[in-house]
Amino acid sequence: VLFDRGNWSAVCVLLLALLYWSERVAEKRSAWALHFALMHAGAFFLALLIALGTGGQWFAASFAIVLAPAFFAVAGYARTRQAAWLALPVSNAAVVAMALAFFAGVIQAMPHLRAGDPLLLAPAVTMGALALLSFVASPLSSGQMRVRLFRAGLYLTVIAYALLCLRSGFEPLIDIEVYTSPVAILLLVVAYISLHRAWNDFERDTSLLFWTGSILLAGPLLLRALQFRLLLDEPAPSRDLATLCAALLLILFGVLGRLRAPVFVGAATLLIELMALALTSVDWLQVPVKIYLVTVGALFAFVGWMFEYRREQLLLLRSRLNTQREAARERFGQWR
Repeated sequence: VLFDRGNWSAVCVLLLALLYWSERVAEKRSAWALHFALMHAGAFFLALLIALGTGGQWFAASFAIVLAPAFFAVAGYARTRQAAWLALPVSNAAVVAMALAFFAGVIQAMPHLRAGDPLLLAPAVTMGALALLSFVASPLSSGQMRVRLFRAGLYLTVIAYALLCLRSGFEPLIDIEVYTSPVAILLLVVAYISLHRAWNDFERDTSLLFWTGSILLAGPLLLRALQFRLLLDEPAPSRDLATLCAALLLILFGVLGRLRAPVFVGAATLLIELMALALTSVDWLQVPVKIYLVTVGALFAFVGWMFEYRREQLLLLRSRLNTQREAARERFGQWR
């Protein structure tokens, strides 16, 4: 079956056509010949996959892993050779190949969007490969294409992670924090790096990423904690502790980084959770003593580390306060 005459004859015909149009491109350097060569490259790759007996569920992943990176590599080589007439169309062809792989992956995943379905693996691999390719191609591009590829990489990373979680058997409504917490941390880290590295092209995204990441980190944890405590009337100390820790971490992150979104979201989450704890009876014996000891010890260690980390700034603040106090005394003495 592997060397079936019909399958491999199509591959050979398309290969000869690809070589012909490639020769025409090298000779004429015309746009229409280049477009024909790119179309024949895609058709040749598809025929090769069929001839090799590749499963249909892996076609989109193969386009994302092989064809699109190959187009980007050719475009990069053309840029180094100052061949703009070749670089731009091939780069556009790579984007088209990525778009086709994305839509094919979405169509492939739609009938299997249920927890534990093994057929979600191929779409997840497709989205992950596209995300990695977008992140790699983004620094090599310029202008709006750089920003669009980076955004696409973020979106595709989130989609790939969600598909992997669904493939692993996590129910979206029951284990929602499994889906949202890593995504929230990713968005906050990207926004923080973007802010402090002064990525000028991503200024519009920074604020949105901070708000989205903060809400995704604290919101699902808070909703689940309130569900157990107020609606189900069941003790869930682990969820309460997770919500309180997430709120405190957001507040500290926002205060240290002078960020508005984490502070607001963390403070609101902390206030709502404390109100829920105050309105309901909490049996603190439900929580083992070691959790209290570990929590308090970690808090003391963190506070000590913060003082050590900010020691120079605290000393500088103390020096400024002393200077201002001496200046105020001198002025008061002059007035008197």
